[in-house]
Amino acid sequence: MIEKTCEYSLIKKTANSLEFSVIFHEDYPYFDGHFDEYKILPALLQINFLAQRSSEHFEGFVSINEIQSMKFQRPIIPELKVNVLIFRTDNKFSFKFFSGENIYSQGVFRV
Repeated sequence: MIEKTCEYSLIKKTANSLEFSVIFHEDYPYFDGHFDEYKILPALLQINFLAQRSSEHFEGFVSINEIQSMKFQRPIIPELKVNVLIFRTDNKFSFKFFSGENIYSQGVFRV
C-alpha cells in the first residue's frame, strides 16, 4: 500500500504478530523540519506507524496507553527499506524496525 509517499506491504501475519516491509520516500512530509541538513524519521512517526498497523490488524487494539521502553539505535533515512516486526502478548506489544542484522529501533508499549 502507498500512503502519502510511505510504501509498505505485509510480509507475514499470525494471531500474535505482524511483519511489514516499509520505505519512507524522500518526499514523505514528516522528514521536513526534524533536522534541516539530515533527514531522519522522527520517533513519533515510528510510533504512529506502529499504532496504525496494530489497529488495522489486531482485534481489540484501541490506542497506545504507555510506552514502557524505546531504544533508537540507527536513524531511519529516506528510501531505506526496513522491516517492522510487531509481537503481541495480551495488552503488551514489542516491536522492532530492522534490516538484516541492523536494528533501527525497538521497544515495548501497552494498550
